[in-house]
Amino acid sequence: MEQHTTKRSGLEAWQFLQDYGPTTLIAGAQDTAMPRLAAELAKGGFDLVLVADDTQELATLAARLRDHEGVAVTLCHCQLDNSQGLSRIAEACAELEVGSIITTRTGIDSSGLQQSLQELLQKQGHKALTLEPGRVFGH
Repeated sequence: MEQHTTKRSGLEAWQFLQDYGPTTLIAGAQDTAMPRLAAELAKGGFDLVLVADDTQELATLAARLRDHEGVAVTLCHCQLDNSQGLSRIAEACAELEVGSIITTRTGIDSSGLQQSLQELLQKQGHKALTLEPGRVFGH
């Protein structure tokens, strides 16, 4: 059984979900830290949108999180460095309530990607706040 590493509990955990949820979009979800990050968010009750250019590897993780944590997990297959990718993300999030975004993709401008995603999703009416991975683990 995986160790639950978050330092939040009770009211603090509820407030964190209210502030950054109910759905978190993780762009660059193939990063090696993403399974742990996604699992921690799911344990906290967050639904997830996992964005990557190869979602086959993420399908097993998504199924496990759906089954064990009871959260919704949407996989979005796209390239993160072009406008078609941003359009696919917008489509994947259209019916959701995205409260936060985490970008982890190395090799591209993460801050630029973060800003593009934030602007795109906020135009759709999402809160889409920036969430640093360290905050997920209570650091």
